[in-house]
Amino acid sequence: MGMLDGKVAIVTGAGAGLGRAHCHALAAEGATVVASNRVRDAGTQPSAEIVAQEIAAAGGTAIADTCAVEDWDALGALVQRTVADLGRLDIVVNNAGILVWDAICDIDEATYDELMAINVKGTFALTRHACAYWREAAARGEEIAGRIVNTTSGIALFGFPRGGLYGTSKGAVVSLTKVAAMEMRPYGVTANVIWPEARTRMGKGIFPEAPDEPGAFDPYHPENISPLVVYLGLRCRRLGHRSGLLRPGRPGAAHRRLVRRRRVPQRVGPQPRAVRAGQRHPPPAPRAASAAAGHEPSGRHAGHRSRAARLTALSPRRRPGCAASRCRRRRSRPRRRAAT
Repeated sequence: MGMLDGKVAIVTGAGAGLGRAHCHALAAEGATVVASNRVRDAGTQPSAEIVAQEIAAAGGTAIADTCAVEDWDALGALVQRTVADLGRLDIVVNNAGILVWDAICDIDEATYDELMAINVKGTFALTRHACAYWREAAARGEEIAGRIVNTTSGIALFGFPRGGLYGTSKGAVVSLTKVAAMEMRPYGVTANVIWPEARTRMGKGIFPEAPDEPGAFDPYHPENISPLVVYLGLRCRRLGHRSGLLRPGRPGAAHRRLVRRRRVPQRVGPQPRAVRAGQRHPPPAPRAASAAAGHEPSGRHAGHRSRAARLTALSPRRRPGCAASRCRRRRSRPRRRAAT
């Protein structure tokens, strides 16, 4: 029994590399995967069909699709066909993309249009059609737990020579993900963008080679990125509605780096009954009464003070000897004029 039993996922760019690894990881956890990848060579078997056959041989369920992500109507038909055949859509993984490694002054219009159509339009179009389905399903009263996982690059965040066009497209994906998370949160949909660093055909020569030691962990293998995609596809209370940028970190861990950090009040010691009941600002209780009621911190929290007490202790107005108070006193004193 997998963590994604009964879920349906669409993965673009599923023919090789990260997309293929995502498909296998999702199917291994029980999801029905729609592997989408365009046909490169007309005389060969589509790579999406090969991935679907591999998943079926491993005991999973997968359907191959060969539509091009730059085709707006084809992606809309893909979503409709998935819902009609499988009854639902839960996860969308926008992985399809191409890389152009040229200086800005060497890029022509045809190259620009091709890359932006795949990297930006393809991600936007599938996200749009999936969000439209989820909104309509929510209006019908259905319970929605949609998950969107997009793909970006460090070039979009920090820049790199000859990566201007590719970085521009991936920066647009980051912006799209933020807006999608804001707009779709009321419907129960989360949107996240991952920054993978993997040794694939598209990024050949960028990352170190695989380790020579047998059995050694390879942090740049695509299969070590896909568990993060599986996690983002889960429906659990721990994930909730959090959305942001995530980057797979060191071997054996997935370090979450949220672009938008949230300040969460720290829970120190047992909380008063009003806090447990959901009251936002409970009235302060006397220290003796609080201790008698059993709310006095104990153990390692015995010496801790409340946040308000710490701020009061550090306030310049309550500490006349601090530097800020001395500066204010100096500014308030009348200046002495030199005798002439």
